Amino acid sequence: MLKSIINLHQNYDGIYAKKLENFYFESGLIKTSLSKIKSQKWQVVCSGIQELAEMNITKAFPALVKISKTKNKEVKIIALKACAKLNGNKGIIHLADHKDPIDLWTQVNIIGAFKRNYVEDNEDTEKLLASQNATVVSLGLKIIQTLELASKVPYVTHLIEHAPNEAIKLEAQNVLRFLITKTKLNNGVF
Repeated sequence: MLKSIINLHQNYDGIYAKKLENFYFESGLIKTSLSKIKSQKWQVVCSGIQELAEMNITKAFPALVKISKTKNKEVKIIALKACAKLNGNKGIIHLADHKDPIDLWTQVNIIGAFKRNYVEDNEDTEKLLASQNATVVSLGLKIIQTLELASKVPYVTHLIEHAPNEAIKLEAQNVLRFLITKTKLNNGVF
């Protein structure tokens, strides 16, 4: 039954999706998903995370942040994507304190989830640029470029001046060039 509810929810939105979410909660199916995230088997954990994210169980967000710090790459990716889905812009800000490196594939997955749940006027993305983790800084730059956040130019400029290493400095310079070019194109300067 749980699998059917999840599959139905993926295909519906609006009032029908809300009714499925209410049924999921009221029937106790949520307990099954919550117990899955405590499993010793990574596949079961991933399944539970995906169920909670699909059903928009925002109260699971703190547990998912904790799970996202695991060493298991698959679980980490699924948990980070779920965080972005459940909490939109704020769903990735916890990464500013993330200690482990975030590889490129994981970054791409996070950006994909973030793009789907992005809310305009985000004032938090630049917090990733201040992280002590260079891979998190790189993720922040990629998000700024992907979403063409010209409002973040001052933060990117500041990062260039205070970059923790040459690779980040070069990436920030490329993002800055991209944003300036995009702004000029949008304003018809070229």
